[in-house]
Amino acid sequence: MHPCEELSLEERREMAVEWIDRLKENGLVISLVSNRRQLEHLRSIIAQPENQTERSLARNQKKYEELKDKTEQTAKNAIAAFTENYDFSPVYFIWDYDIPTLWLRPDSNIFVNPKLEFYAEPQFNARGEDLFVLYRGRVDAARGSGIEAWIVRNSKFNYLCRPFPYYVGRNDNWFINALLSVFHPDLYQERDLMRVAEMFEERFKSFTNSRVYIESVLAD
Repeated sequence: MHPCEELSLEERREMAVEWIDRLKENGLVISLVSNRRQLEHLRSIIAQPENQTERSLARNQKKYEELKDKTEQTAKNAIAAFTENYDFSPVYFIWDYDIPTLWLRPDSNIFVNPKLEFYAEPQFNARGEDLFVLYRGRVDAARGSGIEAWIVRNSKFNYLCRPFPYYVGRNDNWFINALLSVFHPDLYQERDLMRVAEMFEERFKSFTNSRVYIESVLAD
């Protein structure tokens, strides 16, 4: 059972208010897709030219360079999207393979700048449940529609609980796009990252203007 399902509606509301305040103060960490396994696999193949023809080697080198360039450009696009279209909280960027380190030692030098270079000094000091990470995943079908989405989580709750606005779908029409991703992957389209950043900005701000949030603040 997901931790959210063990909480009452009032408890979830209180936690959502607490989470949005923590996120606003401490910031949101964006997990950048690294394609690390695919790149390492291609690199290992390229490192053994004696086991392949010149044509195969050239093809694998091309695949590696194309995937590397695409990965870096997608990461830079994500950084630009959230830097330019999101200001609800501080925002930080990290490669997905460094997420385990983030949970254990968030003060490590694992954050990257817009050029994808690692910062020389630690950028982040929040710990435990004060860490909020945005990553690509799938909303649990038992709690939503099972759609592919950009999801906010912390170290305790894999997904946060409603009414916290914890996800944005990765496409506009999830059912049609789900079919396209299987039968016509060339037609599958994800929501633009700038729009994703704008939607999180809008939803976070909207929640702080909601009755749930205002009543909680007034009660304190």
